[in-house]
Amino acid sequence: MLRAALDHGAAALSLGPGSATLRLPEEPQCPALALAQLPAAEARSQLQALLFGMAGCIQSLERRLEAVETLASSCSPEKNAARSQQLFLPARRHHLDVNFEDS
Repeated sequence: MLRAALDHGAAALSLGPGSATLRLPEEPQCPALALAQLPAAEARSQLQALLFGMAGCIQSLERRLEAVETLASSCSPEKNAARSQQLFLPARRHHLDVNFEDS
């Protein structure tokens, strides 16, 4: 419920001295969330943990996307058609022209 409201931009944040209140006006059954200001050192460590966690998630998503793209490209109709046509083409042979008369 909270995530959906935040995704739709339906959240209101009120800032006060040393605290903040988060409300979801479109969700009357959801109470307001009181957010307290943390000491700088604690806030810094929590923010750092959050950022590193997000970076880890991004790396994981990038790896998954790369795997899906690789899988999708190997299953593409164009590549499959090209591969099936190659099965019926004669193999290319490279011939070396050697002139033994000059030896």
